Amino acid sequence: MKINKFLIITIFTFICIFIIGCDRQNNESVSDSLYSTSLSHIHNFDSEYKYDSRNHYYECECGEISNLESHVYDTLIIDDYIQTKCKICGYEKERKSISFIIEGLYFDGSNYYILNKEGLYNFAGIINGEIVKADLYKKDMFKNSTIYLMNDCDLKDKEWIPIREEISYTYEEQYHKDSNLSGMIFDGLDHKIMNMTIKGDKSLGFIGISGSDFTIKNIVFVDAIVSSTSGWVSVVCGYQSGNVNYSNIKVINSTLGNKDNSYKVGSIVGMCQLAFGSINISECSVSSSIISGKYSVSGLVGEMTGSDRFNFMNNNIENTKIVSLNGVNTSNAISVWDKNFISMDKNQTDDFFKTDSRSNNNIITKVTFEYE
Repeated sequence: MKINKFLIITIFTFICIFIIGCDRQNNESVSDSLYSTSLSHIHNFDSEYKYDSRNHYYECECGEISNLESHVYDTLIIDDYIQTKCKICGYEKERKSISFIIEGLYFDGSNYYILNKEGLYNFAGIINGEIVKADLYKKDMFKNSTIYLMNDCDLKDKEWIPIREEISYTYEEQYHKDSNLSGMIFDGLDHKIMNMTIKGDKSLGFIGISGSDFTIKNIVFVDAIVSSTSGWVSVVCGYQSGNVNYSNIKVINSTLGNKDNSYKVGSIVGMCQLAFGSINISECSVSSSIISGKYSVSGLVGEMTGSDRFNFMNNNIENTKIVSLNGVNTSNAISVWDKNFISMDKNQTDDFFKTDSRSNNNIITKVTFEYE
């Protein structure tokens, strides 16, 4: 009996060892086979992009992908529709029907598209009341809409007439919640406005004067010349008294104001009245420019007064000259003049940026001053 038990245990152990050995051998064979297949396969990626709603890429027949990249969109106007399409792979994000408004200006039911310099001049002309047609062109037709600039515009052949709102200069009536630019977003889509030339008295800039709440962003002004015989001078906005956001605006190689007649001169805003409004400037830059005036002359904002409702974040001023007749209330970025707030004389912005929590990551380099 003992012999039989011993025999049974021996046979059982032998069978287990045999099964485990076979299984290991099979696994090693499969592993070797996969390893051999992996070594022998060479990826052959398609020559044309494949894409989904977010990315484009090349794909191998085995499913492996390479060169995964996010779409880079371009917006085109073709016949009677506007198309947003990836300019690398051709993926079409959306297509909207549009209607012709006036030369160079189109409408899709909610937003407007400026196709060229003629459209840009017409956009300003409608707001300024220079282009009038009953039930079609109205000064306030761009309220609460986004306006997209679709291409670079070179304005060298025609003087720019600043966009203006009819506001009162009395202290109580400067801010208009419901005016021509109210709720407007002007998006330049990183396009350039080149050789903008403005000549006149006061309230000069791409936007001359506004009491509305609006946003202007993603635009580059190159080689602008703004000549003034008075005050409130800028490349972007001469005078503001509403709640305005300026974002990703570049002013390059531009000249504005003069030291004998101009005052309250700044590349982004000339005069900022904050009694009823606010100002936010972010990701903006000024470079290789000359900014001149008798007093209240600065890189970003010529003069800011009325309250402390402001934010200045991630802005850059470089290789720019500030020219002032006497240096009063003159600074490299922002001049503030308010008996209840702060007053700055000659290059005090560095300290202001360092001590005020609403001003972060602003970089000022190679800004020179000239006082006479």
